[in-house]
Amino acid sequence: YNVMWAPLLIGEIVFNSLMVLVSVYLIYLFFTKHYWFPKVYIIIISIALVFIPLDAWLLKIVMPNEPMFGPDTIKELARTLVGAVIWVPYMLLSKRVKATFIEKRPSEKLEPSPEVVS
Repeated sequence: YNVMWAPLLIGEIVFNSLMVLVSVYLIYLFFTKHYWFPKVYIIIISIALVFIPLDAWLLKIVMPNEPMFGPDTIKELARTLVGAVIWVPYMLLSKRVKATFIEKRPSEKLEPSPEVVS
């Protein structure tokens, strides 16, 4: 028995529960075409890219005889990395994304130019 099992499992349960809740919120942002969707999506995929190796490292501390990057960990990391390589640039550069996710954007205050005031 390793005393680190409980914190590791509780941490994974809490993290995965939060990711499910944030993913449900992300679905809401997507269907309402909210302007936060691209940013929240990029944040979620970035957190996942950090969490997968971090979780593997913590598991290696608890189970030193197991390989840090087993086949399942490599598969999940590769899947997340490929998704990030494809979707993050698309979210940042696409004109379609900029044109679609525009709802509930704060209104910009238009100030009169100095020529109009004079």
